[in-house]
Amino acid sequence: MATQPRIEDNPIVKEFIELVTTYSASGDERKIADLLIRKLKEIGCVDIYEDDAGKHYGGNTGNIHATLPGTMPGSILFAAHMDRGEIMMVNGARPPIRPVINEKEGRIETDGTTLLAGDDIAGVVAILDALRRLKASGKPHANFEVLFSASEEDAAKGSLYADYSRIKSKIAYALDSNGAMGKISSGFPSGAKMSVEIIGRGAHYGSAPERGINAATAAAKIMLNIKQGAIDENTESNFAVLHAGEEATYGICDYAIIKGQAQSQIHQHLLDYIEYFKRFCKVSVEYTGIQLKFWDKVYYYAYKTPDDAGSVRLASKVLTDMGKKPFTMNVKACYDSNNFVLHGIDSVALGMGYYFNHSKNEYMSLPQLLENGEFIKNIVLEYSNNRDLYEKKA
Repeated sequence: MATQPRIEDNPIVKEFIELVTTYSASGDERKIADLLIRKLKEIGCVDIYEDDAGKHYGGNTGNIHATLPGTMPGSILFAAHMDRGEIMMVNGARPPIRPVINEKEGRIETDGTTLLAGDDIAGVVAILDALRRLKASGKPHANFEVLFSASEEDAAKGSLYADYSRIKSKIAYALDSNGAMGKISSGFPSGAKMSVEIIGRGAHYGSAPERGINAATAAAKIMLNIKQGAIDENTESNFAVLHAGEEATYGICDYAIIKGQAQSQIHQHLLDYIEYFKRFCKVSVEYTGIQLKFWDKVYYYAYKTPDDAGSVRLASKVLTDMGKKPFTMNVKACYDSNNFVLHGIDSVALGMGYYFNHSKNEYMSLPQLLENGEFIKNIVLEYSNNRDLYEKKA
């Protein structure tokens, strides 16, 4: 009696585990980038190129561009990001990701100490698997463009600074959305980061307390009362960082800083919130002698890809042919698609089968992990054979 193959021996599962356990933080993707470059070469991709995106924001890695050349007209781009959400420090160090295969539940999870990094190793593995499947099929196809992006989790900075002169595709998919196969994320928010430096006056709390102006107290007042969380049905904000003072407790705190971010499906609502943030901080410290220094930057811009766009129709056709039910939805996060659309590329993000990303409860659906590569291969073939149905004419 033949023994059943073990799921942990499946090459797709093995590659997923290899990549989630390879260190890769936003701005420090060097190790995984070198590994992916090697894999792309082994598959037979050409024009493998690393741009200088990281230099724009202090990272050590650029985006990795590559192409699997085809014999048919046209080009279609698939993107996935190399970094993952922040892993919290434990005793001064970040614990490693330890994947656990839960066959009973049909998923890969973690040991409960970190996130899994299915966001977005699921997308990376889907691209690698699709490249191999396409080559093995021997079927003619258009150019398959790849972008492994850097620092996507940090406001999609990598693709913001990608070398768009190298990208030839008019349709692009970010393989980077939680949820089941069938989900087409087509509406995305604008997003910004912001901070306020709070400058007080230091003094010894015993000998001259009247000379001090406590920046920590001012910061606490702002954090306690500012509107954050769900601002309206389209807008959210979050202030997650507050630094104040030094270790010494005898000096009145003379400096604090608050950092946060906001996003909205309506761009003007985001701008309105940034102005509210500044006004609120000023009112909160009025007549105290506190000085404020503000900083803000919009990193990505809201858009809605219509349901009749080529990217939506193409993905929907393939999903339907595979027995899946396609559906479009707005999402409350940015993707590399935000930057693709900014450069005139028709783009949406696709559900990759991971859930509860950015948390210790994150898991990856095993059935979808094994099917994602076939899904992407089928998109390439459908595009290649019916390109004129999906590409917008100039």
